[in-house]
Amino acid sequence: MVDWLTPLLPRIDRGGLAWSLSAPAAWRSVATGSVQPADGIPSSIQSREYPMRQIWCIFPPLLTAAAAFSCTPVSLHSSRIRGLENGISLFAARRRRSWDESYELLLSYKEEHGHTNVPQSEKPLGAWVNSQRIEHAKYLRWIEQDDNTELPKTSMDSQRKKLLDDVDFLWDAVAHTWITRYEELCDFRQEHGHCVVPRSNGRLGAWVEKMRIEHKKYNTLLTEENPKNSKLKTILTQDRVQKLNDIDFVWN
Repeated sequence: MVDWLTPLLPRIDRGGLAWSLSAPAAWRSVATGSVQPADGIPSSIQSREYPMRQIWCIFPPLLTAAAAFSCTPVSLHSSRIRGLENGISLFAARRRRSWDESYELLLSYKEEHGHTNVPQSEKPLGAWVNSQRIEHAKYLRWIEQDDNTELPKTSMDSQRKKLLDDVDFLWDAVAHTWITRYEELCDFRQEHGHCVVPRSNGRLGAWVEKMRIEHKKYNTLLTEENPKNSKLKTILTQDRVQKLNDIDFVWN
């Protein structure tokens, strides 16, 4: 169900958006998720990856989606357009408020824990933090390319990025984890004189074993003609391999 849409429908109705024939009931029930699209709707639409009730949520393609349902808008004068725009504005405001509320939760988390690396298991904040990293990656691609018409949209913008930067938001959790474990390994080596950490030694032991597996992938990629296009991926880089070699890491 599209939760935000239910309170939005009366607002749109008051704007005077009228649909021909029996479209209002069918449209409302499909949009709110109480029924699935069926009668009178082409199978090509029903089999789409996204249900039409979600496509309806995207404005301005509202009228296009309506046409796909064979629901022809009638008498859509200026007052009705304003009513529809008000409903969409309400949705946008709620989206902004939701982001701001999550940001406030992040501030509270940092005050309590001293960092912003919220685990994904700590919902809903962890999921939100992860989504910011995904949106940030999209945002970087947007600002790096002159022609970004083919790129996916992103909810990240310069203002949100600055707000997160101001609280030392951890954009790359993988890199942070790697550096943390590497520093722990350096401490282990200083204490024990070697880097052979037993598998039973908690997170560090598991990480050392993982580095050996990643090193095999790394060596395999070195033999490929186009490693960037390979399905095989590794978190190891030339710099990271060198760092481990510098402290006599045992690969086998």
